[in-house]
Amino acid sequence: MLDDPHLGREFFRVLVEVDEAMTRRVAAEGCPVCDGPLPAFGLPMGCRSRARRFSRVTDDFSAGGGSMEPKEDNLMSHKLFVSLPIKNLDRTVAFFKALGFTLNPKFTAENAACMLIGEHAYAMLLVEPFFKTFTKKEICDTATHVEGAFGISCESRAEVDAMAAKAVAGGGKDAGPPEDHGFMYSRSFEDLDGHHWEVVWMDPQAVQ
Repeated sequence: MLDDPHLGREFFRVLVEVDEAMTRRVAAEGCPVCDGPLPAFGLPMGCRSRARRFSRVTDDFSAGGGSMEPKEDNLMSHKLFVSLPIKNLDRTVAFFKALGFTLNPKFTAENAACMLIGEHAYAMLLVEPFFKTFTKKEICDTATHVEGAFGISCESRAEVDAMAAKAVAGGGKDAGPPEDHGFMYSRSFEDLDGHHWEVVWMDPQAVQ
């Protein structure tokens, strides 16, 4: 189905519609993992504790404020879909599942897979020939160039170290030494296709 670029775009549109429908359902019925009322899509990454973490950070930095607590304002709610060109779908899905991301099998096919990162953040893994149907530019050679750095927040230093260790154990590479600024701690790694990821913990007390 996803070999046709027009069907591929329809794939993304339907994904958003289903996500919004499931979010409304969870909002009405509660989270089946933790029985919490906070809307969250995907299991287990979408349960209440993780969804709160992402909503706090997103609300704070989108508003330019200094508090890690949720804000009541008129900010628009957006979903983030990061599409990444990859070489081997099965190996890459296994890699990200080992990091704790959740596969959405409903939107996974021979040429693409959807991985839930956070409440409103998704990694769309597209095999390179299919990825090329969405752009006229050349795919970045990650052996010599970097197309971006993708950041993920963690709840503790230990979680940062654990995710980085899992990435290396799964075939990824360290992208540099740990950075410790006291109030903020981070590790970086490259995934199987050379995409650069930053895993970060920040002390909530330091930004209040």
